[in-house]
Amino acid sequence: MPRQGPAASRYERPGRFGAPQDTDLVWPHPASTAEIEIFHQEQKKAQAEIADRDEDLQAEEQWHSTARRQAGVEKLLAAKPEFRSTEPTFRGRPLSEALRNENTAGTNKLTLDELLTLKQVATGEEPETVAFEAPVSHDVLTNLGNLQLYIDLRAHEDFDGDCDVGHFELRRATNGNCRLVWSTLYESHGKHALQMGLELNEPDRDDQFIVGPPTPFVVSNLCQFSLSSAYFNPEWGATLRAKVPEPKGTYTIEITSPTGDHLKTITGSTSNGVIKAHWDLTDDHGRQCTNDAYGTLVRVTLPDSGRSQTLKGP
Repeated sequence: MPRQGPAASRYERPGRFGAPQDTDLVWPHPASTAEIEIFHQEQKKAQAEIADRDEDLQAEEQWHSTARRQAGVEKLLAAKPEFRSTEPTFRGRPLSEALRNENTAGTNKLTLDELLTLKQVATGEEPETVAFEAPVSHDVLTNLGNLQLYIDLRAHEDFDGDCDVGHFELRRATNGNCRLVWSTLYESHGKHALQMGLELNEPDRDDQFIVGPPTPFVVSNLCQFSLSSAYFNPEWGATLRAKVPEPKGTYTIEITSPTGDHLKTITGSTSNGVIKAHWDLTDDHGRQCTNDAYGTLVRVTLPDSGRSQTLKGP
């Protein structure tokens, strides 16, 4: 800023006598290595707090949405199936004829509803993972469209993703059928209505989305995990969020490496039906863990009902 000189007389012109008034330059003091580290740690902490609040809100919305859908499950299962007067076609052929896997269906002329009816197959990974198999040719489907799995689908749903299951994978079975592998960890405890859906690749069709008949299914998991529990940030760790069907509960979480080695045990309790457990990515000995993925084994006990369960978590 310009320096102020002595006040000039009214008979003198400013700046006539003396040296020119130069400008002072103010430079910030260079930050030390320690100050830089503190600044970065404060930034990381602020980012972690924002992400934590966002994930809390997402979990609450997920649990509220699934509970709202589930409230109408009995009505959905009791509703009479809609009669399909004409079967959709694909390139001049009935859709069921184009889709069916001839290797497994043989000469049986299955209807479209029969092709889209969920039939569970045992894999030994229940109850956390459930598989369904449909006599739909996986090789044909990849060129025609895609299969979806809906839960508690309300009537006249707009297929905006609100009734999609939390997570599932579409795989090719060894016999060429389509296999839907569903992770039940993100669904609410109790009875549900499941439906297989077919989404065709032709967006201009009036029947782009076709849904099969509802199938009752009971989720026996005592924990409904948030979708964000399946991921972690290597900068600030992982947070496991879950909702249990009773207000009071105790839990033990065992965290393992990808090879199954024990890393950390976290214990706690809840009085509001929500479990929230943070892991800072250090093991029981304080050593930092640097794997890309981890396994969890969650043991939950509900003292009011006496129920308990051990689940493979996210």
